[in-house]
Amino acid sequence: MPNSKNRGFQVGRPTSRALQQAGSSEPPVMIDPGKVPVELHELIPFAERFGFVDDVMRHASLRASDDGTRDGLKRLLRRHADALDAWLAGPEAEGPPWSPEYLAFSALNQTY
Repeated sequence: MPNSKNRGFQVGRPTSRALQQAGSSEPPVMIDPGKVPVELHELIPFAERFGFVDDVMRHASLRASDDGTRDGLKRLLRRHADALDAWLAGPEAEGPPWSPEYLAFSALNQTY
């Protein structure tokens, strides 16, 4: 039962299916490049792979990846930080609804 202290949020253990999906190569979301600013297209494969809105799944997916992938993601996030921030703080931020692309990139932006 929610109380004022936890504001109704409940934290539970992820299911084995969720953890299995987080460590798989199957993307959590398929990104439509036409719904992503062109300057961020380089990040699409990462958004598809790590764009889990669920923090536990996103971090499990990151832990399951190799150092080179994580380092490449960090570099690209730094390189595209201004464009990413501009998109995520733009008109689509006024949702809901938010597009799957917006949600995946928003989650990706929380990785580091």
